[in-house]
Amino acid sequence: MRLAPLLALLLVLGGCAGRRTTVKDVSGAKARVGKVEVHGNEALPDKTIEPYLNLQQTKWFPRPERRWYLEGLVPIDRKRVEEVYAAYGFHEARVLAFRTKFRRKGKVVDLHIDVEENAPTLVRSVLFKWPDGRPRGPDDRLARPFQVERYCDVEPGKPFSIADLESSEATMRSALQQRGYAFARVEATARVDRLDRTAHVDFELRPGPFVRIGEIHIVGLATVPEKSVRTEVEGFENKPFSPRRIDDIEDSVYGLDVFSSVVVTPAEKPTNGRVDLTVTVTEAKPQSIKLGVGIGVDPNRWEQYASMLYTHANLGKKLVRLDLRLKAGYAELPAIWRPDEHGPIVMFEPSIRKKGFLEKKLMWTLAPKFELGIWPGYQFYSPKTRIAVSRFFTRFFELELSHDFHFVDFFNVDPALDRSRSILGLDFRDPYLLSYVGLRPTVYVTDRLLQPSHGVVLGVQYNLAGGIFGGQFDYNQLTPELRAYYTPLKNRLQLAGRAQVGFIIPFGDEPGAPFDQQYYLGGANSVRGYGTRMISPRIEDCDADDCRWIPIGGQTMVSGNFEVRARVWKGLWLVAFTDMGDVRSELFRFTPQQWSYTVGPGVRYHSKIGVFRLDAGFRVNETEYGEDQPIGAVHFGLGEAF
Repeated sequence: MRLAPLLALLLVLGGCAGRRTTVKDVSGAKARVGKVEVHGNEALPDKTIEPYLNLQQTKWFPRPERRWYLEGLVPIDRKRVEEVYAAYGFHEARVLAFRTKFRRKGKVVDLHIDVEENAPTLVRSVLFKWPDGRPRGPDDRLARPFQVERYCDVEPGKPFSIADLESSEATMRSALQQRGYAFARVEATARVDRLDRTAHVDFELRPGPFVRIGEIHIVGLATVPEKSVRTEVEGFENKPFSPRRIDDIEDSVYGLDVFSSVVVTPAEKPTNGRVDLTVTVTEAKPQSIKLGVGIGVDPNRWEQYASMLYTHANLGKKLVRLDLRLKAGYAELPAIWRPDEHGPIVMFEPSIRKKGFLEKKLMWTLAPKFELGIWPGYQFYSPKTRIAVSRFFTRFFELELSHDFHFVDFFNVDPALDRSRSILGLDFRDPYLLSYVGLRPTVYVTDRLLQPSHGVVLGVQYNLAGGIFGGQFDYNQLTPELRAYYTPLKNRLQLAGRAQVGFIIPFGDEPGAPFDQQYYLGGANSVRGYGTRMISPRIEDCDADDCRWIPIGGQTMVSGNFEVRARVWKGLWLVAFTDMGDVRSELFRFTPQQWSYTVGPGVRYHSKIGVFRLDAGFRVNETEYGEDQPIGAVHFGLGEAF
């Protein structure tokens, strides 16, 4: 038997599934569908069969969706079950009974489907044919027949499945395209013998010509200068064609952050061994403003604030990006109903970003900042400035060089922080100047740079303070970080992890680091079972009534996070996480027996303006940092934790 009837069967199933009658509210229907159970099915689970049925069970989560019972759909669904089995190679499968059981006075009906699977049709042989010959091109070593044929999922001895047949066509075609054969075709033919329940499968592979990427045309520009877009795509010309490079071009152009859509379309036919590309863009509105109010809830800190973000993504039509961030409010420590310490909080941060100054791929950032804040034991105000330049070397490696300058003045300082009475020593100066340069190399082995779903990101932040750069502190700071992402079910399930260590190494004439710039853990983005900064060396402050702890930071840090993220409905995701962390005042000191561990659930909502996050973390072990602390903490945030 030729493959066409079987493919038609699968198309019918797919088409019927797409046009399936979702019986939600039908005149005359008196009972809703309760349970739907399949009996006698060992090869195909219920979750494989049920999506093709018209009579599906009523769902209550994540939102109610009633499904009504209509007796006229029973024979249709009987036939559909048998068709599903046939598509998976069980051509002799039969539905023996389609039983109904009414309950709740006839308002609910449970469906019980009895099936007899019988023996499957097995693949007897698989033959690969190359009518036009083997691939011929510069990458022929990677495109040798066995390198492509290994992507085939159809194997002798396995049940014959149309799904495997189609996926094998797609994966082998993709393997050829990724190697530069843009117009490759793979066609399958199956001969099924119903008597002995065997199938013989042939694949015809036609690689077509090897092609490179030719001219890249850009369409749709209005105010964005073409020169800037051309810079992002020029490195792709004359490279071997592959769908992965098409995705990389789209990501590069979209990364300019001035387009609402970017679509790359290859030409229908090659010319002189090259295929031209057309990049069609739609410019987004260059200006936007976001206003909001928020509340921060932490076991040791509450804050209420208003915020504003103004963005101009194409200032002066020169692709200069301007961001103005403003946050203003009031904070209470440890809680709004018991404010032992309280005060205003202000953050104003304008930043300008421009690509192409001095060298076309250099990204420059200038970001002055003013901050007024409060932490346990002190309040402060601080003007800061930061200038940074970064560049990608290939798609996988980014290098950033920066310089930061801080002036920090403390006020309402707790006497316990007086360096003459505390362990802080030279790490506490009021006010102080800090000047340091930073170097951050980052390697991206991911499917995409922004919001990766697969791969690993490895980065190291190195800061050198003092010395020839001035300031009142001399130290080296080294913070390596590893992030990993794995998505076994696309847009449904993701695993994510992060690991960090950190060291502050004093040197020179003024060794040390400002205590407010040292390592702290705890809070919405680190160990979520603790309040912000609560995993840290600390000093005790006592008065006539009681005592409290003031975190002062440490010179050695270790941290780890792991999350399981599952999408339950549209933009709503549920998360389970576990965190670990520790901070020590001594350099290069690790005390695993004192590492703090927390676990908890979380909720994410992916909206048009970002990811809203709610996490509840709970401690699973007791350490010295957990003394007098609540058993857990609730955190609100914007964006993923990592």
